[in-house]
Amino acid sequence: MDPRGLARWGLSLLLLLSTEALALDRNQVRFRSFNIDRGLSSSTARDLVQDATGQIWIGTQDGLNRYDGYGFTVFAHDPDDPHSISADHVTSLAATDASSLWVGTVAGGLNQLNLASGRFVRLQAGAKGPLLSNNVSDLLVDRHGDLWVATVDGGLQRRDRDSGAFVTLAYDNACMQRIRTMVELANGDLLIACDGQLLKRDGTSGAINQWPDPALNNWPKGLTPVALAELPNGRIMVGDARLGLWEFAPDGVLFARHQHHDEQPDSLVHDQITRMLVTRTGELWVGTFDGLSYYRGSGQFLNFRHDAANNASLPANRIPSLLEDRQGQIWVGTWTAGFAVHNPATRALRLVRHRQDDATSLPSNPVRALHRESDGSLWLGLFEGGGLVQLDPDLNVVKHFQHRAQDPRSLPDNNVQAVMKDTEGAIWVATVAGGVGRMPAGSPDFETFVGTGQGLDSTGARALMQTHDQAIWVGTDDAGVKVRCRTCPAFQPLSEMLGSHDTGLDRSFINVMFEDRRHRVWIGLNGTGLARIDPARQTMTRFRADANDPGALPSDVVTDVHETASGTIWIATQGSGVAEVIETDPAETPRFRAIGKREGLSASAVGSLLEDARGKIWVASIVGIDELDPVTGKIRNLQASDGFDRSGYFISAKALDPDGRVFFGGLVGLVAFHPKDFRPSELAPSVTLTDVQTVSGLARRADARQRMHAAFLDELVLQPDETDWAVSFSTMDFLGPETTRYQYRLLGLSEQWLSLPRSQHSASFTHVPAGHYTFEVRAQAANSLDFGPATGLPVTVLSPWWQRPWALLLYALTALAVILIMSRRFRRNLAERARQQAAIAANERRLNLSLWGSRDELWDYDVQNAYVRRDNPLPGLFASELTLGGPTQLFLAAVHPDDRDALNQALRAHIRGQSEFLEVSFRARGANGDWIWLLQRGKAVARDANGRATHLIGTTRDITSIKRVEEALRLSNEQLEARVNERTHALTEANRELRHAMSRLQDTQSQLIESEKLASLGGLVAGVAHEINTPLGICLTAASHLKQATEQLQEARSRGDMTRSALERYEQNAIEAARLILKNLERAVQLVRSFKQVAVDQGSEERRTINLGQYLDEVAFALKPMLKRTPHQLAILCPEDIVIDTYPGAIYQIVVNFVSNSLAHAFAEGQPGLLRLSVQPLPGQRLQIEYADNGVGASADVLKRIFEPFFTTRRGSGGSGLGMHIVYNLVTKLLNGSISVENVPGLRFRMVMPMAPPSS
Repeated sequence: MDPRGLARWGLSLLLLLSTEALALDRNQVRFRSFNIDRGLSSSTARDLVQDATGQIWIGTQDGLNRYDGYGFTVFAHDPDDPHSISADHVTSLAATDASSLWVGTVAGGLNQLNLASGRFVRLQAGAKGPLLSNNVSDLLVDRHGDLWVATVDGGLQRRDRDSGAFVTLAYDNACMQRIRTMVELANGDLLIACDGQLLKRDGTSGAINQWPDPALNNWPKGLTPVALAELPNGRIMVGDARLGLWEFAPDGVLFARHQHHDEQPDSLVHDQITRMLVTRTGELWVGTFDGLSYYRGSGQFLNFRHDAANNASLPANRIPSLLEDRQGQIWVGTWTAGFAVHNPATRALRLVRHRQDDATSLPSNPVRALHRESDGSLWLGLFEGGGLVQLDPDLNVVKHFQHRAQDPRSLPDNNVQAVMKDTEGAIWVATVAGGVGRMPAGSPDFETFVGTGQGLDSTGARALMQTHDQAIWVGTDDAGVKVRCRTCPAFQPLSEMLGSHDTGLDRSFINVMFEDRRHRVWIGLNGTGLARIDPARQTMTRFRADANDPGALPSDVVTDVHETASGTIWIATQGSGVAEVIETDPAETPRFRAIGKREGLSASAVGSLLEDARGKIWVASIVGIDELDPVTGKIRNLQASDGFDRSGYFISAKALDPDGRVFFGGLVGLVAFHPKDFRPSELAPSVTLTDVQTVSGLARRADARQRMHAAFLDELVLQPDETDWAVSFSTMDFLGPETTRYQYRLLGLSEQWLSLPRSQHSASFTHVPAGHYTFEVRAQAANSLDFGPATGLPVTVLSPWWQRPWALLLYALTALAVILIMSRRFRRNLAERARQQAAIAANERRLNLSLWGSRDELWDYDVQNAYVRRDNPLPGLFASELTLGGPTQLFLAAVHPDDRDALNQALRAHIRGQSEFLEVSFRARGANGDWIWLLQRGKAVARDANGRATHLIGTTRDITSIKRVEEALRLSNEQLEARVNERTHALTEANRELRHAMSRLQDTQSQLIESEKLASLGGLVAGVAHEINTPLGICLTAASHLKQATEQLQEARSRGDMTRSALERYEQNAIEAARLILKNLERAVQLVRSFKQVAVDQGSEERRTINLGQYLDEVAFALKPMLKRTPHQLAILCPEDIVIDTYPGAIYQIVVNFVSNSLAHAFAEGQPGLLRLSVQPLPGQRLQIEYADNGVGASADVLKRIFEPFFTTRRGSGGSGLGMHIVYNLVTKLLNGSISVENVPGLRFRMVMPMAPPSS
């Protein structure tokens, strides 16, 4: 047996044993259907059998079909072929030895198919035939390998395996001519069902008797057995054509009767039994005229019928055939819709969906949202009007809530997008068109939150979350995020909670919200990226996709956020798979490691993410579910053969049981499984060769090889004209063949393995040289770790007749004759060429005389060989060695350098066909070294197939005298231009004076800038002086008071009336005065020290290393006197560990100018404002400083001119217009950075500069 088959059989056994305790339910059973649209010849699958190679044979009303997991091969009756099947209507099938298949037909008798040759041997009734009748009703192969044949109106016959002889069973009973079915019992007896009774043939003695014993008098009247089965406990199940299922003890005592009852859903599906199957694990499957039943025991059945809305249901209800293959899969043949296959190994996965005949199933299939209760129950939000349901731990519907238009306390809308339970036990739902609903604990009524009064101005809610501080967060599809704190009466925009007027999220489309263990909130947006919010710091960080940055967010559509047990954040996207968020330094921007289809995911559009107990990430996408190992990066795609539906899963529709069970909501229902039940297989599949096809010339060979089973070939011998041939193969993976990958090679031609796409299962060859080869193929299943063993087939390609020795001798003689004939023709051609050359010489003499008369030179240019030949050469032109011609490069070297490019361009244009003829003038060096002007004219006389010239002929004429006249005209023009230059000299002098004036103006500007700096320093001095007066005044008052108290004490001592209480009061006053003096002197020292450093820095341009955060605090301290007179606040946000080598004076001047600009322009009189200065390090040793106020901002025209010198909007109010110009110069020149400004609203300045600017 195939090792993979053993593994699956073993897994099936374990699952089936476990299902006895788990009570197999309909959510665990799925069927995959095959019908005529897949290539089956007929919709009626009357019988099924598996041959020795693992392929499945299907007997239909229109031929015999062979299925290898990829396609069907049909064997049909051919009146002109005696080796074809005798009739197309197949009733019964049986497989005996490894190379034979027995086929019973309605009117064609019995056929023996030789699997190796593909030929049928017909066995029929008549004078020369062994059968009693040509209408075969049933076939059975017993444990000895003998074939039992039951025929209608004939009887029962046994074919001996060794001799091939047929023996008719003699029994004087009319029912033997109406045998419906047979079964071999565990003890070797044969049980025979015929009209109205059962017969048993003793396996030892061969005696036939009626069963049960008539003395028991328990055979039901009118019982017509049509199906038989023996259970592992020895009980006999008898299926009747009308009266249901009867259960007998091994001794024939009637034990139970099973019938269909409409009021009992766990009763038999229908009373008209058609076929039964007992699997190797003891399962009983009962096929009926109207459905399929699985026997649970104790009189209970699990029933399956066709459901038009469920593509995993039975394709039809009438079941004529059942089969268990060697892998443990259940094959169900139907009368009107082909057959279906169920894999028990997939029962570990449950698919909870809507079923037409099941009131405990879902009201609709699309499961959009999930929430798991601590008691194991699940809340599901459904689409397609399904509303809200609660499932018990067994996944049955126990509660169903729907919207009722007349009831305001009902569910707000029947399409639910999110479900959540808060800490008080209330259930919250987000709906498509009804806003948000809340159902308090213990109440069936909903409170609806929608409308401006509730703070929710959007009816479309998509996401729900309760944070650690018990705040409720709602994500909408057009109004961003709304938050309601624990004590708040209504929801408010997220921007208000963060203390900002604009977060950029207020109109966003929200997909998902998630709070991590650090209490940060991650918000996945639909088209605008990802947001990370720190509510404690009231900060938000946005992430956007950037195709040019491999570490950026991979997609702007974020569908799910998940935090692993190790604290790593993973996100799901639509368009780029999943990504791991890499946060190495809290102060730095996180990076993203994207994993998509290129790395092995089934799809780029992902809906949900979950981590199991082993640390594996489960990825639910639009086409299925994948398992991702975040450590190794390996990805395993769960396929339909594993039981997984491939129709897609919703955004963030997921849940996890404490025991590790995973739930995903999808388009066709709820998927539930445990990851431990889907471990990768360590067994690699073996391969069976299934077909060989050859092509001779343009027509496919129509010989016996087409029908031959390739698995039985000892050697493939190909004729010379069979230039194209192909070998097909299969692993017999009937439910997931598309996941198998093959490699093949043809030893003798190449040692290298060639890989095929997963959808391809054949290897093609063309024009393989004659010789001996070995074809090898191996396979790797989707859940295998490696490729399996190779299957080989020897191949011999015969040589064609023209490569044989006698043909080679004939080739040599023919070549010798051709050489003799060609030699004779060559001598003739030589004589003819001599005659033609004499004629050409005469023509050349006449041409030379013509050129002498015209004083032109004739040239002949061979383009391909780059050679020029001259006739009637001009005297004194070119060097003596070029008199008769020479290489093109030598002639070009003699051309004047200034004219060489023009000559080359004109020549190339004519060669390419871009000009009708060549005409160009240029200078060339004469024999005595002077330059001679030449006019060259020519034309192409031959071109190649691409239109490129290969041969040019033309003339050259001396035009030196003409050029001398042109030179005289040029000199005249130059004199005229000189006079014009004299006139423009005066204008040049005027321009020089204007430049001097501009230079003086710029000097004045620089002086004004320095004055502006001194003015700001003066303002600082004045403010600090005023600030110092206060602590000094307090010190003076305290000292005066202390002096007065001391004098009073001295007087009392002098008088001698000083009391203890007076001394104690003096001590208290002295201590308090000393404390006040010391405290205020320390404050004055701090003011002086801060002013001293800042003043020194502002007054110089020296460079030094500073801690930027501490320095900005000193600047802020120095600005307190300026801000103290206003209602505004200055906030400094700078990491503590930023140390830079810079010009502190420039930093101070920039901050002072920003603050002064805001105080002067940003706020109306009395309006409080916030001035915010933030610092953030950037990659590459760069620094970003942002300054912003929340004032009135500026118009677009002002923003364009804000950095211009002397530009101010308060010219009459003391503004110089140099503040922002100074900032611009300091940032761009001294600090070697860049600066930009924008309305946010208010003004926001962004500066980017190096942490260590270059030296001036």
